[in-house]
Amino acid sequence: YGGLAHTMPLFCIALFIYVLANMSIPGSSSFVGEILILTGIFEDNTTTAVFATIGMFLGGIYSLLFYNRICYGNIQNIYLNIYYDLTYREFLIHLILIANIFLLGLYPKIFESCLHESVSKILIHIDFSYFY
Repeated sequence: YGGLAHTMPLFCIALFIYVLANMSIPGSSSFVGEILILTGIFEDNTTTAVFATIGMFLGGIYSLLFYNRICYGNIQNIYLNIYYDLTYREFLIHLILIANIFLLGLYPKIFESCLHESVSKILIHIDFSYFY
């Protein structure tokens, strides 16, 4: 596919927001998760954290290339004119998903408070001396 922005602009806007969230921009839910992961890795193993950071950077480049090819690439499909943009129902579904991405990114305590008790119970049963 290529050139979807010509016939499906709302879809391309939603896809761009998903790509930005995949790249872990500040304010998105994936940013919170990756910051927590990277701070934990940096405390234990700096080499692994550097490789993880490089992987995140390469993943961001891939995401932008993917978006550019899908939405603004050359129109290769002769049937592209029959595709329609998002319907009202699909737009609302995307809006709910996007709102959740930014809600969990701006206020992650909602999710962390739910997980804290169950994760602490799991950590009791792990023998950390095995890893060192």
